[in-house]
Amino acid sequence: MVKVPGSFFGHDIDDDPGFDDLLRGAAAVDQMWRSDADFEEAGPFTLDLLHRVVAAHPEAAAGVDRQTTRRVLAAAAEHWARYPGDGLVSFVELPAVEAAAQWLAEGDVEDEAAAVLRLRTDDVGEAEMSRMFWARVKAEETLPGTGPDAREFAARVLHREPDPSAAHARRTEALDVLTRAFAVGREASDPDIAAAYALKEAGAYDDTALDTVQGASDGTGRDYTGGASQDVDLARFSTPAGLVDAPWAQGKDRPVPYPVRVVADADDPELIEVSWGGDTYEATADEFAELLAADTVLARTELTVPVLLALPGPAADAAGLADRIARRLGRTVWWTGFPADLSGTDDAGDPVLTLHPAADGTAPGADPWQRARPAHPASAEDAPRPVPAPLPRSRPSDDDDRTGASAPAP
Repeated sequence: MVKVPGSFFGHDIDDDPGFDDLLRGAAAVDQMWRSDADFEEAGPFTLDLLHRVVAAHPEAAAGVDRQTTRRVLAAAAEHWARYPGDGLVSFVELPAVEAAAQWLAEGDVEDEAAAVLRLRTDDVGEAEMSRMFWARVKAEETLPGTGPDAREFAARVLHREPDPSAAHARRTEALDVLTRAFAVGREASDPDIAAAYALKEAGAYDDTALDTVQGASDGTGRDYTGGASQDVDLARFSTPAGLVDAPWAQGKDRPVPYPVRVVADADDPELIEVSWGGDTYEATADEFAELLAADTVLARTELTVPVLLALPGPAADAAGLADRIARRLGRTVWWTGFPADLSGTDDAGDPVLTLHPAADGTAPGADPWQRARPAHPASAEDAPRPVPAPLPRSRPSDDDDRTGASAPAP
């Protein structure tokens, strides 16, 4: 049974005098969807489908509101009554949906769905196939062709230089990455999020763990410098003047920080180099922040656990990088402008963070670490909605207030 989604019209849509007409229109879209052989494997009628049908119809050329949606659904009901058995593509043009259907028919999507969603292939059913299908639709909408913008987006995702001669192959490869990212819930239309997901697939969380200890407490972190994994004592750090107690370890029961070792570009504040397994990838600072935001090991820790940013060489803007990470993660970030590696040891011979003089010869003093804290927004904002917002009303209705102004959508 097809239902008219409340997120389109508000929770009181069932009381609308035109509700039966809306229902007939939605049912017509469903019938056209089911009658089109190209979409046999794409799953049932969904809100994703209804949104796209409305937006693609000529009635929505000036934008989508409630009255536009009513007119599109009325047109769908009329079309189905006049041409029963017609497929959806005879009513509206949906190039991304059609491309996703072709992809669905060509590949072994069940195996890919099982791998992405961490299921057995035998457990992949209609819901999982529908999820993969609409993830592919979103990927096609994100990369609608091979123009300059699409080539640049694909290059960002794949961490390669744009190459017009390889545009089609790059697009195909990027579409696959985007599909998997959308399928697991990433908002991959954002190039930073998409590129961070590609790094995850390349092994960003597989062999980069950094074991730590602080007093009697154990911890972990990430080493993106390509160095060998070491157990690091975070209770103290080393300077040319000797060992110093770490400020994040002062006090009782202080949480063990989450150290992150990474190489930042000395000339470009927007670039970061991440390495593991002999491979090095160039990422933007925002992409690197997204990589940390998607780190499930870090995400499972309390927000009181700070990130400890250790850069082995000079950075163009260490303070700016720390601030971006703090704002993205909602965590305090400890950082220093002095190069930090693991070349020194404590009294027991365990590796410790070791600070070296800056390029101008300035030596780290007794208090070389600074903190970036997550900033509070300047003004209160609505939290993100779990479902799309109701469509705006296009004209006053009977339940408007006495001023005659349109009442806000619920």
